[in-house]
Amino acid sequence: MILDNSWAGASELKDYEKMVRRNIDADVEKIKKDPFPGVEDLYTDIAVNNDDHYVRGVEHKLTKWEA
Repeated sequence: MILDNSWAGASELKDYEKMVRRNIDADVEKIKKDPFPGVEDLYTDIAVNNDDHYVRGVEHKLTKWEA
């Protein structure tokens, strides 16, 4: 669709693809060298308010079970 509408040329798309692949490869190498997260990181970006649990950026409804 991008090519059909002349929004970009084939060489421009190929250059962009190469750049994205280089960035991904660099990020993967960085991640491989990073230390494994510690126990203190288990609750990073998790919050609890009034018994409602959530993870930032994730929307869902929890079912509350009553005995």
